[in-house]
Amino acid sequence: MFLKALTALFRSKLLLITLVAPLSLLLAYPAIHADDLGKQEGERSPFVERTGNEVHVSPPAREPATDEETSIRFEKNPSIPPDITRGNPDSMKLSITFDGGSHSDEATEILDILEARGIKATVFLTGIFIKRYPHITRRIVADGHEVANHLMTHPHLTEYSTTYVQRTLPLVTREYLVKQLRDTEELFTEVTGARMAPLWRAPYGEINRTLRAWAFGAGYLHVGWTQDYRRRESLDTLDWVSDRSSRYYLSSEEMKRRVLDFGKDRDGISGGIILMHLGTQRKTDRAVSMLGELIDELTSRGYRFVKVSTLLEGTEALGMVEGNRKDRHRLISRTEPLDGPS
Repeated sequence: MFLKALTALFRSKLLLITLVAPLSLLLAYPAIHADDLGKQEGERSPFVERTGNEVHVSPPAREPATDEETSIRFEKNPSIPPDITRGNPDSMKLSITFDGGSHSDEATEILDILEARGIKATVFLTGIFIKRYPHITRRIVADGHEVANHLMTHPHLTEYSTTYVQRTLPLVTREYLVKQLRDTEELFTEVTGARMAPLWRAPYGEINRTLRAWAFGAGYLHVGWTQDYRRRESLDTLDWVSDRSSRYYLSSEEMKRRVLDFGKDRDGISGGIILMHLGTQRKTDRAVSMLGELIDELTSRGYRFVKVSTLLEGTEALGMVEGNRKDRHRLISRTEPLDGPS
């Protein structure tokens, strides 16, 4: 009886997520934003264990494919586009990226810090953010930053938050994902007069090769952030963790050390993609307090900050996704939208 009740509870919870996710621009759903994620369709993440209410990161059963390996697979089978998490590790370039979901309380300070240092970043924005903060969105563009897609409503795309498996949710179809991407881009252009970069980042890190392929066909290349699974290092600053009781909570100084110490005994942070956010629920010790120091220290080490598209210049994947985008615009001018006639 207990097992049947538990199974029914699980199914009802997953069904609720599945039904609610596509419905409203007004909802941005909370979920575990795991630092280490299994990437393939239906693959259970080997990095996360759950004990009661505790979430523990455990050693991987096998190391996920590297960017080099996914690029090789992409050349053999373009239907499986790579998950970009790092540029050329032999270069001294790196990218700092910011996700704008539904809050902007650090955005102005961040933009001021970047402007004072002449740094250009890549910012992934949701439609929710663009609607709520059109003035900030326009400033991001005016300051010369690159804007990429974070989907319209910041929805869950996989069942990861419930099962720790990157299996696409039943109601998340190709049409649904492409509409999320397209609606965000159209709103951005309406507000700013500019075009988005051909890049996107899945909310909550919920991504698999099916979702990447759907978006790639629509003209978007997925960009994550840099991690080293074997050494448990990551350029996700964890600035999104606001609960001081969480085992993942870091002070602003610890966030800075997390980035500066990445790869310190190897190739350093070269080609790295850093993940931060434009909003926070923290009242004190916010990530923005260390941002200027972080940039200054990395600059003093000889690193040069560039946009993600600059980090990827000359790669086959970026060239092909730009071609897909041109084909898409030609197709849109001749046919009905993917959703069919209204």
